[in-house]
Amino acid sequence: MLYDLKIRQSYHGNGGREGYKFKLYNTKGKKLGELKDLPVKCNRGDVVELNGSYYMISRVYNSINPREEKSEVIYYELTKYQFKPKFTLEMI
Repeated sequence: MLYDLKIRQSYHGNGGREGYKFKLYNTKGKKLGELKDLPVKCNRGDVVELNGSYYMISRVYNSINPREEKSEVIYYELTKYQFKPKFTLEMI
């Protein structure tokens, strides 16, 4: 599945929530910045807001790179969210 943005969550602490880092990348792997936080309950299928735009978390997975195991890396792929109703109702 294609994605629009990717979040790289890594852990650099010693037990507390403050040790997590959340870096934001585009589809070409260019770092766009760092997020202040990512709520613990965010998961696949959730819609999040980022700078006034909405994205759906389409995929969450652990890194397969063995060098990243020490920093407990998890990736979140985000796709642009556009609401599309299931049905259209019309007045008579």
